[in-house]
Amino acid sequence: MLFNSFHFIIFFPVVVGLYYCMPRKLRTLWLLVCNIYFYACWGLRYALVLLFLTAAGYAAGLAIENRKNHRMRALACGLAVILGTFVFFKYFNFVIRNVGNLLHMDLTAGGAIHIIAPVGISFYSLQMATYLIDLYRGEMEAEHDFIRYAAFASFFPSLCSGPIGRAKKLLPQMEPHPFDYESVNP
Repeated sequence: MLFNSFHFIIFFPVVVGLYYCMPRKLRTLWLLVCNIYFYACWGLRYALVLLFLTAAGYAAGLAIENRKNHRMRALACGLAVILGTFVFFKYFNFVIRNVGNLLHMDLTAGGAIHIIAPVGISFYSLQMATYLIDLYRGEMEAEHDFIRYAAFASFFPSLCSGPIGRAKKLLPQMEPHPFDYESVNP
């Protein structure tokens, strides 16, 4: 879904309006559902990649916090999964094309795999990576609520166009809060 589409013009007010109408304890879950829906509009398989990386980042964050003697290993594993997936999607076609050129073969012909990178993978992969690095450095504590972490990792306003949000600033904002007219009306 593009930000300048008719679909988004309907989607955004519905998301915000229902967010403030529902009980506070359901708001973060509502935001997560809307984030996943927004991303799934690009393609369900891309939403599955996002959910996989979200689960990996969440698990790695808990491991960094809980494994005092193996924090570096937990960080390395989390970054390997998150950044490895990012590199795979971004550079697989480039590598196959260049290896084919070196071998004087067309490796993409005859039904070879052609990988399309998920929209926004750079933004959400790097956002999750900064979360893990901040945890490792002791700049913040791990998020224990998966729904809240997933809402942060998949936050639709920044998912496809940035900026890359720092977890220590964005994650606390995932806590449901009351509507403040003064913040909306400048």
